[in-house]
Amino acid sequence: ILESFRGPLESVSPQHLRPLRREAAFSLANAKQHQSIPMIGLLTAISPLTDLIRSRWFALLAASMIGLFIAAAIITTDHYVIATGEVQPVERQEVFVAVEGAVQDILVEDGQPVQAGDVLMRLDSSELRSQSEQLAGQIASMSQRLAALSSMQVTDVDSDESASSSRLAMEFRQYSEEIGHLREQKTLIDEQIDQLTIRSPRDGVVMAWRLRERFLGRPLQRGNHVMTIGQLNDDWRLELRLPDRYAAEALQLINKETLDVSFVVATDPTKSFDAIVRTISRAVRKDQQGQYVHDVVALVGSEQKLEGLRGGANATAKIYVGERSILSSWTSDLVAFVHRRILFYL
Repeated sequence: ILESFRGPLESVSPQHLRPLRREAAFSLANAKQHQSIPMIGLLTAISPLTDLIRSRWFALLAASMIGLFIAAAIITTDHYVIATGEVQPVERQEVFVAVEGAVQDILVEDGQPVQAGDVLMRLDSSELRSQSEQLAGQIASMSQRLAALSSMQVTDVDSDESASSSRLAMEFRQYSEEIGHLREQKTLIDEQIDQLTIRSPRDGVVMAWRLRERFLGRPLQRGNHVMTIGQLNDDWRLELRLPDRYAAEALQLINKETLDVSFVVATDPTKSFDAIVRTISRAVRKDQQGQYVHDVVALVGSEQKLEGLRGGANATAKIYVGERSILSSWTSDLVAFVHRRILFYL
C-alpha cells in the first residue's frame, strides 16, 4: 500500500519500489519474530530497570547491601524474648466465693487496707433463707408437739396407764429425734448463710479492679475468684506467660546462667523494673487466648525503688536469652514460623 502526499503515483515505477519492498519485508519479519517472544509485555515494562542495573550506582548499592548483610550475620547482640503477665506480691491470699449467691453489698475497694476478719462483701441467697425459715417453722411446730406429749406423759404416769405411757414415750422419742435432725439441717443452712458474708482471710491490702462494676448485683457461683489480699512490702514477683515458640531458648539457658528480666507495668509504663527468672515450667498449657504458653516466675529485686507497683497490674517483660547475631535476632520469628508451620509437616 502506497500513499502520496505531493502528487499522483503514476510517476513511480516498479524499479523504484523494489528497495522499499525489501526493507518493508525485513521490518515485518523482525516485528513478527519480536511479537512471538514469551512475556514480551513484562520485558518491555522492566526494560528501564535493566538499564538501572547496568549503572554504576546500582552496583555500589548492591555492594553496600551485601556488606550490611554480612555484618549483620557476624556482629552479635543481646537477644530477648517477650512475655506478658502480672506483677504480684509474694505474700498474698486469694478470696473465693464459698456459697452461691447474688452480690448485695461491697464494702471495700482496690488498694484499701484490711485486717483479718473484716467484711469484704455480702451475698444474698433467697433459697437458703427460705430453707432456714421452713426448718425453723418445723422445729417450732414439733417442739410444741413435744411439749404436749411431755405433759401427757406426766398425766398418764399419775393415772398408771402403762400401755398409753409406752405409746406416748415412743412418740416422744420419735419427735425428739426428728427435732434433732431438723436442728442439724438448720445449723448447716445457717453456716452457709454466714458464709454469704465474705471476710478477709488475713491482714493486707485489697487487690481487685473495679469491684462494684464487675460484681455488684450479679450472681456468683461457688469457687468464683473475687479479689486478692496481699502484703505490700518489698517482696514482689512476676508471673509471666512465655509463648511456646520462645520457650526452648529460655529452657536451654535457665540451668546455665542467670536470665535477667526487664519489665514495665500498665499502671506506670514510664518506669522500668528489673527481675531475675527463678522457674520456667517445662509443661505447656493453653491460656485464655488459646495460645500455648509456659509459666515463668521471676523475682523482683528489692533494692529498686518499687513505688508504683500494684498487685495484679499487667506487665510486659523482656527476658534475656543470650547473644545472637543481629540477623538471627531480627529473623527469629520468621525462622520459628517456618520450622513450626512448614518444615514440621514435611
